[in-house]
This record gives sequence, structure tokens and C-alpha cells, in this order.
Amino acid sequence: MMLQGTSEDTLLTRWYDSTAVYNIGLFKTVLDSADVNPEYALTLNESIAPDNHAEENEKAVNAIYLVTWAVDSFELTTEQYDILYAIANENPLTGGTGVYAARVMLGLHIDDDYESIGSRMANPNGTQSAAVADNKISLMPNPAIEKTIYSNQLEKNQKGVINIYSKFGVRVSSYLLHEGYNKVLIDLHELAQGVYIIKTEVNGRVTDIRKLVVIK
Repeated sequence: MMLQGTSEDTLLTRWYDSTAVYNIGLFKTVLDSADVNPEYALTLNESIAPDNHAEENEKAVNAIYLVTWAVDSFELTTEQYDILYAIANENPLTGGTGVYAARVMLGLHIDDDYESIGSRMANPNGTQSAAVADNKISLMPNPAIEKTIYSNQLEKNQKGVINIYSKFGVRVSSYLLHEGYNKVLIDLHELAQGVYIIKTEVNGRVTDIRKLVVIK
């Protein structure tokens, strides 16, 4: 929370403190704790009683994230995949932020039809598996403070893109890739501390998903 030295700071602080004991604050604590103490985060997440469907989704996605990606395990069970896939295909307007997080974890591209809630179309090029590490890719340093360097070798006639997502499934930056050797400097100055997802797409297909830890 950033204070600006104005009369509104007191109201902002009171609001922030009040939300900490409600689900919105508890979910934030779960995400903040996921990187440093996933066991505590998992216990806290299990204790949350959702008040609506969006919170049910967020709790379900967190439960899977905390026993997989948060501990550097990118393989999903069939049950975990099915849960994430169902959530990923919901409308974010009703399904909440967990919808975006589920899509990131599965590498799915979903076209949202906001005029007809419930209508979904998954991109046929989207992968239906958890992240598979491409050994041609390097990301160093990781964890990183101010910058990290992404390296990848694309074959002839290949082109791609790196998309960086927050844990909420929000894309925060993108970088283009070209055929041949790619060495991309990723500037982290504008990113807050936390875990981000680096997704590589080549010729429209997700080829790699990995975690980037930013330290401030």
C-alpha cells in the first residue's frame, strides 16, 4: 500500500486494515505467503470460507497452485487439470480472478464473449497440459532484482512471443522472438516483488511455462 501524505491516507489505511480480516485480505495473504511459506499459505487458504462463486474458484486454484507451481512442481494430476480447465472456461465477470490464473497454469487462450456469459471458445492451439520446461530456454538470474535475461533458440521460419503474467493471470509485459538466437533483457523495475509466470509461445503454440521470482 502506497501512502501519499494526504488526508486520504487515514481512510485508505483504515480500509486496508479492515479488509485484512475478510476474505479479500485473507486471499492476499495467501498469495503473499506462497513464495516464502507455501505450507502456511495452504493452511490459510483451506481455512477460508468463500462468500461467492468467484471466491470458490480462487480458493480452488490457490489449492492447486500451492502444491504445484509454488513448490516448483509443474505436473498436474488428472483431477487438478480437470478443476483448472473447468474454471479456465468460465467467464471472468462471474468466475473472478481465479479464471485468469487457471488459464495461465494451463497455457490456454480463451476468447471471452461478454455479451453471452457462459459462451467460451478455447484456442485449439492451446496446450492441455501443465508447463513443460524447454531445455533450450534459460532465464538468469532467477530470482532476480532489477533485470533478468531470457535466452532461446528458434528454428528457421519460427517466430514467437514471451508473455509475462502476474499470479492473478494479468499480462504485465510481452517481448517478441525471432528465428535464430534470442537474448532478451527483461526489465523488472516496474514489477512488484512476487512470483510471475513466463509463458513462451512459438508459432501460436505454448512451448514453455516457467516461474520468475522478483525480489525487491
